Amino acid sequence: MKKGVINIKLCLMKNFVVIIVLMITSCASKSGMDKIVCTFDDVPNEQFNAKCFMTVPKNYHFTKIIAGNSGYEIRLTYEDGSIIYLSHSPSTRPPNYENIKNLGDSLLQYRFQNKELAMAVNCVLGYDAIQILSDTIQLSGMNQNKLFWKDICFYGVSIGYDNVRTEKIVFYDRCIESFKMKFLKSK
Repeated sequence: MKKGVINIKLCLMKNFVVIIVLMITSCASKSGMDKIVCTFDDVPNEQFNAKCFMTVPKNYHFTKIIAGNSGYEIRLTYEDGSIIYLSHSPSTRPPNYENIKNLGDSLLQYRFQNKELAMAVNCVLGYDAIQILSDTIQLSGMNQNKLFWKDICFYGVSIGYDNVRTEKIVFYDRCIESFKMKFLKSK
């Protein structure tokens, strides 16, 4: 056999082995994960209809907090005290409310702004006296326990985590980055 043919076969075998190893490790890394599906379409008096998806670590305690007629929140609590949450509930405070409050009153007021009221005030005044909350705002920091938190408000849905140790930040950020939202047709 020629030397060039042998080199091509060796190269193909090495690539095949690399592909198999990658497939095995990617499957193993997903085995400890759950895909959360949350539909915000049962909120009375709301025009907001969306289905949200996020991949999170397994072995959590699931809590659903219903806020009367104004939405609900899902909290996933883990053994180490860390939490991940999804919320579409203007009347409840997400787990990171106090952390955001510690950033200062102006950020707190901006993050939890009543958008409709701010737009109405601007309309009455005839100019933009109040800056309107953007579609996406991300805040993060360290809480009083020296653990990390992150809060993202995305089109009225709050997602985030709290009480995360330094060595797990990248992992929890990947969970938050896996968040996807699909808008549904109006009722």
